[in-house]
Amino acid sequence: MKFPSLIVGALGLAFCFASAAPAQDGNYIPAGADMKSGVVSKLPKPGYPSALASAPDKPKGTTALRVYVNKQGALDKTKVTKSSGNDLLDKAAVTFAEKSFKFSPYIVNSRPVAWYFDYTVDFTPPAAAAAGSPTPPPSRR
Repeated sequence: MKFPSLIVGALGLAFCFASAAPAQDGNYIPAGADMKSGVVSKLPKPGYPSALASAPDKPKGTTALRVYVNKQGALDKTKVTKSSGNDLLDKAAVTFAEKSFKFSPYIVNSRPVAWYFDYTVDFTPPAAAAAGSPTPPPSRR
């Protein structure tokens, strides 16, 4: 009676291997948790776009990006997966990623692979600077 349990065990093992295969996004694989935490945590954070800093109504928001890296470790493309609601902020996030992100090839089983990861950019306008020089408190006599 060990035969049926052997079949169930083999099917369970086959299911484990089948479910462990990485999800594909074109020819890209998602970055593993160890790779993502090591790489994404070291990426630079953008400042608020200077073109919007002088605007009277400074928009704020969060842009979600999907960043694609080719086998050579170069940024291949960047796309907005969730808009901040402001086209200028979204364009600033993409431009920042394309100019600032640098990677090494991602090696899986001794071979370089194309990979992607998701990254969010929070844009908060800088605090308004006080006009002129600070006024000293009045002296009490």
